Amino acid sequence: MNNLFLRTARFYDLDMSDLATHDLAFYRRYTAQSGGPVLELACGTGRVTIPLAKAGHRVHGVDLSQSMLAILDEKVRRLAPEIRERISFTEGDMAEFALRMRFSTVLIPFRAFQALTSFEQQRGCLQAVKRHLEPGGRFILNVFLPHPRIMQTWESPDDRVDWVAHDPKTGETITRRSRRTQIDPGRQIIYPELTFEVTAQDGSTRTFTDQLALRYFYPYQIQTLLITHGFKIEEEWGDYRRSPLGEGPEQVFVCTPNA
Repeated sequence: MNNLFLRTARFYDLDMSDLATHDLAFYRRYTAQSGGPVLELACGTGRVTIPLAKAGHRVHGVDLSQSMLAILDEKVRRLAPEIRERISFTEGDMAEFALRMRFSTVLIPFRAFQALTSFEQQRGCLQAVKRHLEPGGRFILNVFLPHPRIMQTWESPDDRVDWVAHDPKTGETITRRSRRTQIDPGRQIIYPELTFEVTAQDGSTRTFTDQLALRYFYPYQIQTLLITHGFKIEEEWGDYRRSPLGEGPEQVFVCTPNA
């Protein structure tokens, strides 16, 4: 299956790209304004979940990847009891979920909504989000802004190095490479391949690879999806520094449910 990080989940937290660090202050700001419990869909290893719990929020995470949730569980066990008790999580599909509570804020960070490659999945997710929001609650969604010539420029047979990191726990050097294997313009799906090359202290090397499938959206498409599924877009930004939409690499939408 795609997008489950079955082989590469343990390297996820080493990603120190701008997006993986600059969104936290944004989410802290909006959850502080809303107060109340937070639902994070595609919570993964807890990159956003744990900082929000440390900020005093009760956070429930949902993720389909057992590999990612196993890492989150390990991290939660090491937290102080007063923080640990504010975190819960469920293995489940963000395209169809039913929980026994509502939330003041629902988040889908780090472009995770793009893992829903069919309209049926997108519709199911947005309907479930609306059911789980408290009246007046906020829904924050992030997807990337496609390059205007994505159909002509996406595919590339060559690997590129995204980053190199040192894992202090193991002493290993981790190199992440990516390859743009395929694009389906009709369905607007890209198929990136991620490979993590692990070099041990003795110089030996192992590689771990996962294939992803991601649906890309132009602004009018994601705006239409949100509006037709009962959301009012209150704010829209081009990045987490709150640049105007279209002037940054991201699309960040802050929404409330219509009555």
